[in-house]
This record gives sequence, structure tokens and C-alpha cells, in this order.
Amino acid sequence: MRKHKACKTIAHEQVQFIQDSIVYLYTDGHKLLKEEFRLIEAINKEDGKPLWFLTNMLDLTTAQIAYVYKQRWQIEVLFRFLKQEMNLTHFVCNHSNAIQGILYCTLIAAMLILVYKKKNGITSYKFAKTQFFKELQASVILELIETPGGFERFKLYLKYHVHKL
Repeated sequence: MRKHKACKTIAHEQVQFIQDSIVYLYTDGHKLLKEEFRLIEAINKEDGKPLWFLTNMLDLTTAQIAYVYKQRWQIEVLFRFLKQEMNLTHFVCNHSNAIQGILYCTLIAAMLILVYKKKNGITSYKFAKTQFFKELQASVILELIETPGGFERFKLYLKYHVHKL
């Protein structure tokens, strides 16, 4: 292990950096990789817990690396929200345009629900989501029924899907 650049204790807003070292890793516990990695040791100022960052980004400062990891965590939180609250559990296609479209639609729906939640003074996201979709469904059905010939088309649609089951 060799020290990386200036290895002073660097004060930062949320973390205090203790050590920034170049390390080498082993594969299968036996073979040493030739690639260099940085192991940054820090302490969370709020709770005193140790933090370690392992990266192959050798040209960024320790603060930049901590920031990148923090942003990455925010992305993980977003995807957990999309999976748990918006039921985005899998993609129906692996094509990047399809995935992008599904993500955009899901994010738009999430924003609409958040606006609905705030506008109606609802505290629970799950309750807001349920109410929002019930109102949306009722609005669509009402629009279909009130459109000339819409009621008959809606009956045919429902009959088709009931007999399909």
C-alpha cells in the first residue's frame, strides 16, 4: 500500500478524510491485480462512523469522490422509491428507448401523484396513489360514457374483456 498524493486529514462539510491510499486487490484471493485502486478512509462527522470509499478514479479529489458516492446513493434511493412505490419491478424490453420511455412515464406519474398528494393535504403516499388512480379511472370512464356512442363502445370493451377471462 502506498500513500496517494497529499494524505493530510482534510476537513469537509459532512466527513473528515483520514487516509487516501493506493491499494492493489487480489482475484480469487491469490492473483494480484495490476490495476491500482484508491482506498479512502473517512469519518462521518455526525455520528462518528467510519466510511471507506474504494474507487479506480485516481484523478479526483477525496471530496469529489465522496460527493460522487453521495449522489450515487441518492440514485439508489430514487430507484428504491420507483420499485416500491411505483411498482417498477422489471422492464418489458431491454431496448434503451423502451427503458427510457418507461422511466419517463413512471417519473411523470410519480410527480402527478406528489402534486395530487400536496394539493389534497394527504400525508400518506400510498393513500394518495390509490386515490389518484381511482379518480383518474373514474374520470376516464365518465369521459367515455359522456362521449356520443361512448357508452356502447365501453360496454363492448367490458364484455370483450370479461369473456376473455
